Amino acid sequence: IPSNKALVYIYRPSGMMGGGVYYDVKANGKVVTTLYNGSYYPYFTDPGEIEFSAKTEASDEVTIDAKVNQTYFLRGSVGLGFFVGHPHLTVVSPEEAATEIVDCNLLPEPQAP
Repeated sequence: IPSNKALVYIYRPSGMMGGGVYYDVKANGKVVTTLYNGSYYPYFTDPGEIEFSAKTEASDEVTIDAKVNQTYFLRGSVGLGFFVGHPHLTVVSPEEAATEIVDCNLLPEPQAP
């Protein structure tokens, strides 16, 4: 982890539910990555409160109070929706994430618009 930064692994384990649904994950309103089934993205951030959000036809938000040199795990998933699956974001323990993230593929850096 770079000095004076925190690391948030944003990941989504492979699953049958909503497997074809993907969505952008934002940090304080700015797109960080597009989260696909079976993928992960390491996000380095300044310390402080960060609101992560995701939206399809519904939205979900979670806030992490990031501390310097700490690592956090943010799991994305998809629940039932009327037309499109609903995104869900959950902060999980390192132990829980370790068993789920191992089979995920690294996402590339987002492209500038």
